[in-house]
Amino acid sequence: MTTNPLRNVTAAALAVAGILACGPASALQRAFVSSLGNDANTASSCVLTFPCRTFAGAMSVIDEGGEIIALDAAGYAVVNITKGVTIVANPGFYAGITAGGGNGITINAPTKNVLLKGLNINALGGVVGINVIAAASVTIDNCVIANFSGSGVQVDAAAVKVRISNTVLSSNGQDGLEVRQGRVDVVGSRANGNTRGGFSAVTTGGGAVATLTVTDSTASGNNYGFYAKGDLAASTAQIALTRVAGTSNLADGLRTDQNAGATTAIVGNSVMTENGAYGMNNVAGILRSSGNNVVDFNTTAATIGSITVLGGI
Repeated sequence: MTTNPLRNVTAAALAVAGILACGPASALQRAFVSSLGNDANTASSCVLTFPCRTFAGAMSVIDEGGEIIALDAAGYAVVNITKGVTIVANPGFYAGITAGGGNGITINAPTKNVLLKGLNINALGGVVGINVIAAASVTIDNCVIANFSGSGVQVDAAAVKVRISNTVLSSNGQDGLEVRQGRVDVVGSRANGNTRGGFSAVTTGGGAVATLTVTDSTASGNNYGFYAKGDLAASTAQIALTRVAGTSNLADGLRTDQNAGATTAIVGNSVMTENGAYGMNNVAGILRSSGNNVVDFNTTAATIGSITVLGGI
Protein backbone atom coordinates (compact mmCIF):
# COMPACT_ATOMS: atom_id res chain seq x y z
CA MET A 1 0.00 0.00 0.00
CA THR A 2 1.41 3.41 -0.95
CA THR A 3 1.39 6.34 1.43
CA ASN A 4 0.75 10.02 0.80
CA PRO A 5 3.23 12.18 2.75
CA LEU A 6 2.06 15.45 1.20
CA ARG A 7 -1.45 15.84 2.58
CA ASN A 8 -1.26 19.60 2.21
CA VAL A 9 -0.54 19.58 -1.53
CA THR A 10 -2.17 22.65 -3.03
CA ALA A 11 -4.90 22.59 -5.62
CA ALA A 12 -2.44 24.14 -8.05
CA ALA A 13 0.03 21.31 -7.51
CA LEU A 14 -2.74 18.77 -8.01
CA ALA A 15 -3.66 20.49 -11.26
CA VAL A 16 -0.03 20.23 -12.40
CA ALA A 17 -0.03 16.54 -11.54
CA GLY A 18 -3.20 16.12 -13.59
CA ILE A 19 -1.61 17.81 -16.58
CA LEU A 20 1.46 15.60 -16.31
CA ALA A 21 -0.73 12.53 -16.20
CA CYS A 22 -2.37 13.41 -19.50
CA GLY A 23 0.55 12.11 -21.55
CA PRO A 24 0.72 8.63 -23.04
CA ALA A 25 0.17 5.96 -20.38
CA SER A 26 3.39 4.20 -21.32
CA ALA A 27 5.60 7.30 -20.90
CA LEU A 28 6.51 8.61 -17.45
CA GLN A 29 7.94 12.05 -18.18
CA ARG A 30 8.55 13.16 -14.58
CA ALA A 31 9.16 11.49 -11.25
CA PHE A 32 9.39 13.29 -7.91
CA VAL A 33 11.36 12.79 -4.70
CA SER A 34 10.77 14.44 -1.34
CA SER A 35 12.03 14.44 2.25
CA LEU A 36 8.62 13.00 3.17
CA GLY A 37 8.57 10.54 0.28
CA ASN A 38 8.59 6.76 0.36
CA ASP A 39 10.23 4.44 -2.14
CA ALA A 40 7.19 2.19 -1.81
CA ASN A 41 5.61 4.84 -4.00
CA THR A 42 7.40 3.38 -7.00
CA ALA A 43 4.13 1.44 -7.26
CA SER A 44 2.51 4.81 -8.04
CA SER A 45 5.43 5.87 -10.30
CA CYS A 46 6.69 8.54 -7.86
CA VAL A 47 4.16 11.08 -9.07
CA LEU A 48 3.85 14.53 -7.49
CA THR A 49 1.26 13.47 -4.91
CA PHE A 50 3.10 10.23 -4.07
CA PRO A 51 6.81 11.05 -4.34
CA CYS A 52 9.63 8.64 -3.73
CA ARG A 53 12.33 9.14 -1.09
CA THR A 54 15.51 8.54 -3.14
CA PHE A 55 16.87 9.29 -6.59
CA ALA A 56 17.43 5.56 -7.05
CA GLY A 57 13.76 4.85 -6.40
CA ALA A 58 12.69 7.45 -8.97
CA MET A 59 15.31 6.16 -11.43
CA SER A 60 13.68 2.75 -11.35
CA VAL A 61 10.41 4.12 -12.77
CA ILE A 62 11.37 7.10 -14.94
CA ASP A 63 11.33 6.61 -18.69
CA GLU A 64 14.10 7.41 -21.14
CA GLY A 65 14.48 11.16 -21.51
CA GLY A 66 12.46 11.92 -18.38
CA GLU A 67 13.08 14.21 -15.40
CA ILE A 68 13.58 13.46 -11.71
CA ILE A 69 12.75 16.48 -9.56
CA ALA A 70 13.74 16.96 -5.90
CA LEU A 71 10.87 18.88 -4.32
CA ASP A 72 12.43 19.99 -1.03
CA ALA A 73 15.57 19.98 1.12
CA ALA A 74 16.90 16.50 1.88
CA GLY A 75 19.58 13.97 1.12
CA TYR A 76 18.49 11.66 -1.68
CA ALA A 77 21.19 8.96 -1.58
CA VAL A 78 23.59 7.72 -4.24
CA VAL A 79 22.31 6.79 -7.68
CA ASN A 80 23.40 4.82 -10.75
CA ILE A 81 22.25 6.41 -13.99
CA THR A 82 21.73 3.93 -16.83
CA LYS A 83 19.38 5.89 -19.09
CA GLY A 84 19.06 9.37 -20.52
CA VAL A 85 17.61 11.47 -17.71
CA THR A 86 17.60 14.88 -16.03
CA ILE A 87 17.99 15.14 -12.25
CA VAL A 88 17.24 18.61 -10.94
CA ALA A 89 16.72 20.32 -7.59
CA ASN A 90 13.72 22.55 -7.02
CA PRO A 91 15.23 26.08 -7.15
CA GLY A 92 15.99 27.37 -3.67
CA PHE A 93 16.10 23.94 -2.03
CA TYR A 94 19.10 21.83 -1.01
CA ALA A 95 19.19 18.47 -2.82
CA GLY A 96 22.04 16.38 -1.47
CA ILE A 97 23.79 13.09 -2.09
CA THR A 98 26.14 11.74 0.59
CA ALA A 99 28.37 8.84 -0.42
CA GLY A 100 29.56 6.64 2.44
CA GLY A 101 31.61 4.58 -0.03
CA GLY A 102 32.00 4.21 -3.79
CA ASN A 103 30.57 6.92 -6.04
CA GLY A 104 27.99 9.59 -5.42
CA ILE A 105 26.66 9.30 -8.98
CA THR A 106 27.72 6.70 -11.54
CA ILE A 107 26.78 7.38 -15.16
CA ASN A 108 26.86 4.32 -17.40
CA ALA A 109 24.41 5.20 -20.16
CA PRO A 110 25.96 4.61 -23.59
CA THR A 111 24.62 6.93 -26.35
CA LYS A 112 22.36 8.75 -23.85
CA ASN A 113 22.21 12.37 -22.66
CA VAL A 114 22.31 13.14 -18.94
CA LEU A 115 21.78 16.46 -17.13
CA LEU A 116 22.45 17.13 -13.44
CA LYS A 117 21.47 20.50 -11.97
CA GLY A 118 21.54 22.03 -8.51
CA LEU A 119 22.92 19.03 -6.61
CA ASN A 120 25.24 18.99 -3.57
CA ILE A 121 27.33 15.81 -3.67
CA ASN A 122 29.43 15.14 -0.59
CA ALA A 123 31.56 12.25 0.67
CA LEU A 124 31.75 10.60 4.06
CA GLY A 125 34.09 7.89 2.82
CA GLY A 126 33.07 8.10 -0.85
CA VAL A 127 35.62 7.68 -3.66
CA VAL A 128 34.37 9.66 -6.71
CA GLY A 129 31.63 12.27 -6.78
CA ILE A 130 30.42 11.82 -10.37
CA ASN A 131 31.97 8.93 -12.30
CA VAL A 132 31.28 9.13 -16.04
CA ILE A 133 31.82 5.68 -17.55
CA ALA A 134 29.70 5.98 -20.71
CA ALA A 135 27.27 8.49 -22.25
CA ALA A 136 26.81 10.60 -25.36
CA SER A 137 26.75 13.80 -23.30
CA VAL A 138 26.71 14.83 -19.66
CA THR A 139 25.84 18.33 -18.43
CA ILE A 140 26.67 19.30 -14.84
CA ASP A 141 25.32 22.70 -13.84
CA ASN A 142 25.29 24.57 -10.55
CA CYS A 143 26.52 21.65 -8.46
CA VAL A 144 28.89 21.35 -5.47
CA ILE A 145 31.09 18.23 -5.32
CA ALA A 146 33.38 17.85 -2.32
CA ASN A 147 35.42 15.68 0.03
CA PHE A 148 35.86 12.54 -2.05
CA SER A 149 39.02 10.45 -1.64
CA GLY A 150 39.41 10.32 -5.42
CA SER A 151 38.27 13.02 -7.85
CA GLY A 152 35.17 15.16 -7.65
CA VAL A 153 34.32 14.40 -11.28
CA GLN A 154 36.07 11.60 -13.18
CA VAL A 155 35.55 11.20 -16.92
CA ASP A 156 36.78 7.99 -18.55
CA ALA A 157 34.66 7.58 -21.67
CA ALA A 158 36.15 8.01 -25.14
CA ALA A 159 32.99 9.13 -26.92
CA VAL A 160 31.49 11.40 -24.26
CA LYS A 161 31.14 15.18 -24.29
CA VAL A 162 30.86 16.68 -20.81
CA ARG A 163 29.86 20.27 -20.04
CA ILE A 164 30.41 21.69 -16.55
CA SER A 165 29.15 25.15 -15.60
CA ASN A 166 28.78 27.18 -12.41
CA THR A 167 30.08 24.28 -10.34
CA VAL A 168 32.37 24.04 -7.29
CA LEU A 169 34.87 21.16 -6.97
CA SER A 170 36.41 21.27 -3.52
CA SER A 171 38.67 19.33 -1.15
CA ASN A 172 38.89 16.10 -3.13
CA GLY A 173 41.76 13.65 -2.63
CA GLN A 174 42.80 13.50 -6.31
CA ASP A 175 41.54 16.15 -8.72
CA GLY A 176 38.57 18.45 -8.71
CA LEU A 177 38.01 17.34 -12.30
CA GLU A 178 39.96 14.42 -13.78
CA VAL A 179 39.64 13.74 -17.51
CA ARG A 180 41.19 10.38 -18.38
CA GLN A 181 39.62 10.27 -21.84
CA GLY A 182 36.79 12.11 -23.54
CA ARG A 183 36.09 15.79 -24.09
CA VAL A 184 35.16 18.18 -21.27
CA ASP A 185 34.26 21.89 -21.49
CA VAL A 186 34.21 23.91 -18.25
CA VAL A 187 32.87 27.44 -17.82
CA GLY A 188 32.32 29.64 -14.78
CA SER A 189 33.48 27.06 -12.23
CA ARG A 190 35.86 26.79 -9.27
CA ALA A 191 38.28 24.09 -8.13
CA ASN A 192 39.59 24.68 -4.62
CA GLY A 193 41.78 22.70 -2.25
CA ASN A 194 42.07 19.46 -4.23
CA THR A 195 45.11 17.29 -3.49
CA ARG A 196 46.55 17.05 -7.02
CA GLY A 197 44.98 19.25 -9.70
CA GLY A 198 42.04 21.58 -9.78
CA PHE A 199 41.22 20.87 -13.43
CA SER A 200 43.25 17.98 -14.91
CA ALA A 201 43.56 16.06 -18.17
CA VAL A 202 45.71 12.99 -17.44
CA THR A 203 45.49 9.90 -19.62
CA THR A 204 45.51 6.52 -17.89
CA GLY A 205 45.06 4.22 -20.89
CA GLY A 206 47.11 3.57 -24.00
CA GLY A 207 45.71 5.41 -27.02
CA ALA A 208 43.38 7.56 -24.92
CA VAL A 209 42.66 11.18 -25.84
CA ALA A 210 41.75 13.56 -23.01
CA THR A 211 40.66 17.04 -24.11
CA LEU A 212 39.87 19.75 -21.57
CA THR A 213 38.78 23.33 -22.26
CA VAL A 214 38.38 25.71 -19.32
CA THR A 215 36.97 29.23 -19.61
CA ASP A 216 36.17 31.92 -17.03
CA SER A 217 37.09 29.67 -14.11
CA THR A 218 39.42 29.69 -11.10
CA ALA A 219 41.68 27.14 -9.43
CA SER A 220 43.24 27.86 -6.04
CA GLY A 221 44.64 25.93 -3.10
CA ASN A 222 45.30 22.79 -5.16
CA ASN A 223 48.75 21.35 -5.77
CA TYR A 224 48.43 22.36 -9.43
CA GLY A 225 45.70 24.71 -10.55
CA PHE A 226 45.58 23.22 -14.06
CA TYR A 227 47.37 20.00 -14.99
CA ALA A 228 47.85 18.09 -18.24
CA LYS A 229 49.82 14.89 -18.79
CA GLY A 230 49.85 12.36 -21.62
CA ASP A 231 50.93 9.46 -19.50
CA LEU A 232 50.67 6.19 -21.44
CA ALA A 233 51.80 5.13 -24.90
CA ALA A 234 50.04 6.70 -27.89
CA SER A 235 47.83 8.77 -25.60
CA THR A 236 47.23 12.51 -25.86
CA ALA A 237 46.33 15.11 -23.25
CA GLN A 238 45.15 18.51 -24.47
CA ILE A 239 44.19 21.51 -22.35
CA ALA A 240 43.07 24.97 -23.48
CA LEU A 241 42.66 27.79 -20.95
CA THR A 242 40.98 31.14 -21.58
CA ARG A 243 40.31 33.83 -18.97
CA VAL A 244 41.20 31.55 -16.07
CA ALA A 245 43.00 32.22 -12.79
CA GLY A 246 45.44 29.78 -11.21
CA THR A 247 46.27 31.41 -7.90
CA SER A 248 47.63 30.38 -4.50
CA ASN A 249 48.21 26.77 -5.50
CA LEU A 250 50.81 24.84 -3.52
CA ALA A 251 53.07 24.21 -6.52
CA ASP A 252 52.18 25.52 -10.01
CA GLY A 253 49.36 27.51 -11.52
CA LEU A 254 49.68 25.44 -14.71
CA ARG A 255 51.76 22.28 -15.03
CA THR A 256 52.26 20.31 -18.24
CA ASP A 257 54.08 17.01 -18.48
CA GLN A 258 54.23 13.85 -20.55
CA ASN A 259 55.52 10.33 -20.15
CA ALA A 260 54.98 7.89 -23.01
CA GLY A 261 52.13 10.00 -24.41
CA ALA A 262 51.93 13.56 -25.75
CA THR A 263 50.73 16.77 -24.13
CA THR A 264 49.69 20.10 -25.65
CA ALA A 265 48.48 23.13 -23.72
CA ILE A 266 47.46 26.62 -24.75
CA VAL A 267 46.69 29.51 -22.42
CA GLY A 268 45.46 33.02 -23.12
CA ASN A 269 44.08 36.05 -21.27
CA SER A 270 44.75 34.32 -17.98
CA VAL A 271 46.33 35.00 -14.57
CA MET A 272 48.81 32.69 -12.82
CA THR A 273 49.88 34.38 -9.59
CA GLU A 274 50.96 33.71 -6.02
CA ASN A 275 51.64 30.02 -6.54
CA GLY A 276 54.11 28.12 -4.37
CA ALA A 277 56.50 27.31 -7.22
CA TYR A 278 55.84 28.47 -10.81
CA GLY A 279 53.08 30.28 -12.61
CA MET A 280 53.59 28.01 -15.62
CA ASN A 281 55.74 24.88 -15.48
CA ASN A 282 56.30 22.93 -18.69
CA VAL A 283 58.08 19.80 -17.50
CA ALA A 284 57.57 18.15 -20.89
CA GLY A 285 55.28 18.57 -23.86
CA ILE A 286 54.14 21.64 -25.81
CA LEU A 287 52.99 24.77 -23.99
CA ARG A 288 51.71 27.69 -26.06
CA SER A 289 50.90 31.14 -24.73
CA SER A 290 48.86 33.83 -26.46
CA GLY A 291 51.29 36.36 -25.01
CA ASN A 292 48.62 38.22 -23.03
CA ASN A 293 48.78 36.42 -19.69
CA VAL A 294 49.68 37.83 -16.27
CA VAL A 295 52.25 35.61 -14.52
CA ASP A 296 53.69 37.21 -11.40
CA PHE A 297 54.26 36.94 -7.65
CA ASN A 298 55.03 33.22 -7.83
CA THR A 299 57.46 31.95 -5.20
CA THR A 300 60.14 30.28 -7.35
CA ALA A 301 59.77 31.98 -10.73
CA ALA A 302 57.17 33.07 -13.26
CA THR A 303 57.82 30.19 -15.67
CA ILE A 304 60.10 27.27 -16.36
CA GLY A 305 60.45 25.08 -19.43
CA SER A 306 59.82 25.78 -23.08
CA ILE A 307 56.92 28.12 -23.88
CA THR A 308 55.95 29.14 -27.42
CA VAL A 309 54.41 32.60 -27.69
CA LEU A 310 51.81 32.78 -30.44
CA GLY A 311 51.04 35.69 -32.68
CA GLY A 312 47.52 36.88 -33.38
CA ILE A 313 45.36 35.31 -36.06
